[in-house]
Amino acid sequence: MELISTTLNNSEFKHDRFFNESFDLPYKIDSIKIQPNELSTYRALNSSLERLYKNFIYIYSLTKLGSNIMPDSVRGMAGVINSTIEWAPSGTNPATFSDFSTIGLSAFDDAIINEVQYSPALEQNLFITCSLSAIILSKSDQVNDTFTVILSTNKVDIDQDLTFRHIVAATLYNDNLYVADSFYNNIYKYDLTGIFTDRIYPEALVLVKAIGGTGNAEKKYKFNNIGGITVFDDRLYVLDVDNFAIKIYDTDLNFITSVQRVDVFRDDKAKVIVGEVSTGKIYVGTEGNNVAVFDKDIKNYELVNFSKFTSSDESIKNIFTSKSFSNAYFIVTNKNVWKFYASKPSNPIGKYSLYRLGIPTTETFHHGSSIASSQPESDEVYILSSSIATDTRKFISALDTKNLIDVLTVEDFEIYSLDDIKLQPSEYSQTWVINKAIQKLVINHIRLKDKVLGRFFGTFDDNNNLLIGGYLYFLLSDLDLTGYSITLDHFAGNNEAYLNTVVNRGLEKIYNIQELMIDKSNTIIKDSSFSENEAVLIG
Repeated sequence: MELISTTLNNSEFKHDRFFNESFDLPYKIDSIKIQPNELSTYRALNSSLERLYKNFIYIYSLTKLGSNIMPDSVRGMAGVINSTIEWAPSGTNPATFSDFSTIGLSAFDDAIINEVQYSPALEQNLFITCSLSAIILSKSDQVNDTFTVILSTNKVDIDQDLTFRHIVAATLYNDNLYVADSFYNNIYKYDLTGIFTDRIYPEALVLVKAIGGTGNAEKKYKFNNIGGITVFDDRLYVLDVDNFAIKIYDTDLNFITSVQRVDVFRDDKAKVIVGEVSTGKIYVGTEGNNVAVFDKDIKNYELVNFSKFTSSDESIKNIFTSKSFSNAYFIVTNKNVWKFYASKPSNPIGKYSLYRLGIPTTETFHHGSSIASSQPESDEVYILSSSIATDTRKFISALDTKNLIDVLTVEDFEIYSLDDIKLQPSEYSQTWVINKAIQKLVINHIRLKDKVLGRFFGTFDDNNNLLIGGYLYFLLSDLDLTGYSITLDHFAGNNEAYLNTVVNRGLEKIYNIQELMIDKSNTIIKDSSFSENEAVLIG
């Protein structure tokens, strides 16, 4: 026997259920039964048992639901207060923040990028904030009590007069900073060792290498309108927008390959890009508010119709990935921060309801980034935002967790593994052998059934958004599930001929309880005001 969580982790399924989702069993009874023209050999029987087993693990994966009440908390906001940059507690009125120009940092007032990464050398979070024409490096302690500017510059290189003209992306990797300027179509690599160690150039960006210039898709080191950059799996990916291409380099800016995807980007131009090691995916946001999810070689892709979730005046600003839980990515628009499962990229878990935590619904968002939190399975998410009323930039620090709602009384329990259940080549295909396998499958299902308390419910908040509210216990009307009983016709009788119809009868009995359980999983109570409310299907 083994723990059911171990079985799930080794399977193709995940706890990746989002609200308003309905389900079908992966395998229907017609694909499980032994066919009339088949012999009931151990191979045929094992194929049927394996499909029932996969259905069982799939049902278990539905016992947890990703909460759409996000984030967990707002830890504070950073901005200019009393002529200095400070972290203010959650709920601070945005009107109390002043322009950064009042303290000589006007580039902050036009900031459009804010990447954050934890620096072991500094033992603080490092912020890379960019306007179109300047870069500001800052650091902040992890409890968000201090915020210190390390340097601010509009110069590409300390030894030259060349200045930035149109910064579109910046990212950190192994103490190096990569910056893309679409005016020159250049990529710059900077060494930040001096920033971290106070040696050589303690307050300067040290340019290591630059590539770029304007050219077509065949030109290895030239671009036509850079849209974004991301470092992923020791490769730098450059979004070459008007060449409909993604060009790939090593981290020393040496060319590897160029992949042109006219089929994807001609009618819907690429806009932003991010890669994630844990999922092995590249996410590209487009001007039409869609997301193309590529493999790392930019060959295969899935197109996410994100535009169906957005309002007419909502547009993608950037995409970022979780640093603590692998199965999530985020899309930042001017109006919302959306969270998606990477395993189900076409459906959102939900969007940040920051209004619950004192952030006005009129807030405009510009950029988002995350770092791993000291709290297990949680991220510190930093959002660059501004108030519509004042257009004053500030940084919102939020805590986001995996936050799975669970309807099991026991988080983990032992079950028979598939190897425990399958028939062995040395066993004869006969009634008691198949009955042994059926019995173990039945025990697995009864153990799971008896630990499921109820079903999920939602509730509408003051903004008329349907949010997960937890779960409610099963009602009397659910006795068709809780009262399930095992009968003799689950098994083949000793006096029965060993026929496909006899074997299939036991398989179908198990499938019947699977259908009962999946039907209950599909049922979400829409309003929890009264526990006796009629259950409704949302989907």
